[in-house]
Amino acid sequence: MIRVVLAVALAVALLAASVPAVEDARESASVSALDREVRAVHGAAAGLVDAEDATADGVPGARRTLTVVLPRRGWRRAGVDYLKIGCDPPDAAGDDVISYRLTGGVARRFGVPGVDLDTPDQPVVFTEPGAHRLTLGLARGSSGEEPRVVVRRGTTPSGSGRSPALLSPPPLFPTLLSPVVPARVQVR
Repeated sequence: MIRVVLAVALAVALLAASVPAVEDARESASVSALDREVRAVHGAAAGLVDAEDATADGVPGARRTLTVVLPRRGWRRAGVDYLKIGCDPPDAAGDDVISYRLTGGVARRFGVPGVDLDTPDQPVVFTEPGAHRLTLGLARGSSGEEPRVVVRRGTTPSGSGRSPALLSPPPLFPTLLSPVVPARVQVR
């Protein structure tokens, strides 16, 4: 009986000691994933400004569409409250900001140097885990000011306006998930 009590006490102590390390690893994995997404958005926006010519407002110009993925909370990743592009106060250098916050954590803010981000309606905010489309377009105002990158929430290819993360994906292995029906073989 004493062995069982000691084994349970040891298991509980080991579990209590390992939980903070697991939580730190989950947060670190989510931070790494979101930092990659922020760098991808900044890289696409900077690429537009560096490589393309801006057009006047209302005239279709150079665009880039990219997919931003927010990690889903699970054993390997911490949850994400939001990823927000634009409309935050600028950073100390006066650059526009992309920010995100892990569930229960502190907001992380990243300046976007060399790019003027414009979110015409409101900031672009993603709160649901999964893949989301983002459209970046290069524009120049009517008075000929510096080019700016107009950021808008993208739509799905079907144009439904719903985020791809909210659509149900096809099953990974449909033949394995469907019931097995034996085939009838006729021998003549």
